[in-house]
Amino acid sequence: MDFVDAESGVVYARNVPVSPVAGQPSSGTAVTVVTLSSGQYGSELYNIKVVPTLNYADASPSVEIVTVTKPAAANEITGGGTIAKLSTAAGTYGVTSSGDASFSIGISYNKSMTNLQGKISIAIPQSDGSIIVIKTNNLTSMSVTGFAGGKYATVYGKASIVRVKDGIVTSLGGNLSFRMDVTDNNNATVQDEIGFTIFGNNSSDLLYSNNWVNEGGWMTKKQAMKTGGSSTLIGG
Repeated sequence: MDFVDAESGVVYARNVPVSPVAGQPSSGTAVTVVTLSSGQYGSELYNIKVVPTLNYADASPSVEIVTVTKPAAANEITGGGTIAKLSTAAGTYGVTSSGDASFSIGISYNKSMTNLQGKISIAIPQSDGSIIVIKTNNLTSMSVTGFAGGKYATVYGKASIVRVKDGIVTSLGGNLSFRMDVTDNNNATVQDEIGFTIFGNNSSDLLYSNNWVNEGGWMTKKQAMKTGGSSTLIGG
């Protein structure tokens, strides 16, 4: 069994032995350990294609999503996890989504708080078996405000979009308008919240919102993260 990056083609593990499962002869398990980087900005999302080898075959190799995140340092926001698909998911790739979306956040400022850098990625499983992957390539602004129990952050930027299906990556465009809203709760018993809003290239076409609701006007309302969280160490 090979474990391959579905976007870059990098092989993380090759010819991992498969052990048949007792009582289920049509299935098997392949276990290995690989090292994945949290990336330049502290959080990275990987689409790992599982490719059968030797005596095993699969016409449509599965792609699994893995997020690697390090703890936030000073002047950083890092995070990762999943959000459940809601009935209020909207936009071109919201209405066709078929399961939990995964995300990674890695954002940093320089010491003088003048240069915003980083990357945010979202992977959205689709009903046709593909995965829509949206990644920012330019973060333009971020605001952080505190409240008694934590911090709110809003990030704007530009992004690109691809479709990953059967290990084939197809570009669907770039220069998307990207917005992320986060609530980082200091209380470990209260789940952090997140919202994503992505519009098309210089257009009003809504491509994705994880929770599109009308509350005095249509907007993306943040939803509780299903797994994971965020850590905001910007703004004191």
